[in-house]
Amino acid sequence: SREILAKAGSNTDVENMLTNMKAYSGLVGHYSASNAALIYWQDPDSTVVHSGEDWKRLGYELKDDAKPKAILIPIGGGRHVSEPEITHLIERKRKKGVLDAEIQKEVDALIKKGAYIPTHTFGVGRVYDKKDVKGGSALPEHEHIKVSNLYEATKSYAKSQYDVEEGPISSARGYSNLVKKEDGSVKGHIAVLKVPGEEIEPLDTMVHEMAHHKLGHTKLGTTEYQKDRGKLEAETQLTSFLVLSHYGIDNKAHSAAYISQWQRQSGQKGMGEQSVARSMNAAHEIIQGIDSQKKTINIAPIAH
Repeated sequence: SREILAKAGSNTDVENMLTNMKAYSGLVGHYSASNAALIYWQDPDSTVVHSGEDWKRLGYELKDDAKPKAILIPIGGGRHVSEPEITHLIERKRKKGVLDAEIQKEVDALIKKGAYIPTHTFGVGRVYDKKDVKGGSALPEHEHIKVSNLYEATKSYAKSQYDVEEGPISSARGYSNLVKKEDGSVKGHIAVLKVPGEEIEPLDTMVHEMAHHKLGHTKLGTTEYQKDRGKLEAETQLTSFLVLSHYGIDNKAHSAAYISQWQRQSGQKGMGEQSVARSMNAAHEIIQGIDSQKKTINIAPIAH
């Protein structure tokens, strides 16, 4: 997987790099950078990937010639709680006539089980692409939702983490920083230029500014930040590109122009392996966060 990430990081043609990185946009929603790269290395055509158990929860069964792809699973580091698992729980409880409020409590408890605990011990798990299963109805694809709805879900997640401000900004599309509160605590702050009639621009800005926080850029000192600003801005925009691509939104032209501009200004050539991995992991966390805003019984779970 490191070889794949290194290859992506050494690509100096930004548009070509983004085209290649788009192949990961579906995978990073559910898998870390390393596992997304592992899946892609074993099967570049993979698009919708689940464990055998999750496919079963969605009403499918593995084909006789199904080809498993190996991924790394943390041992003693918490466990991954997938959307199919949550969907299956909701459906089972509804069939039993359990009240929605009680179902929500069980969903919340299940999600808490997915809290990751850092570990250095990993085992090997097996996952399968949609072409390896049969049965069920239409196969689930990456979820494409209205940009306006996606913006609201993204803002909702951002507000659960940071102070979010929408409105006129004189010098930029948005900015992110840390603000010291009256009680002495420090909290992240995001400001987004929200112009009536615009959809993709504020969404891209919201994800971009959130990525600055997720990537730790806002914790850097002014001198350190300015020294590496070209690299940091490229990391952040690649994160936004991956998140928006995951939901079927094309912001490649803007992302390519933005990354190219900062790379030219800083003399940077290529993203570098570590920056690509950091961007993929940040995109993974943001997608999981956005999806968490839809993991309620009042909003339909993933289609299957």
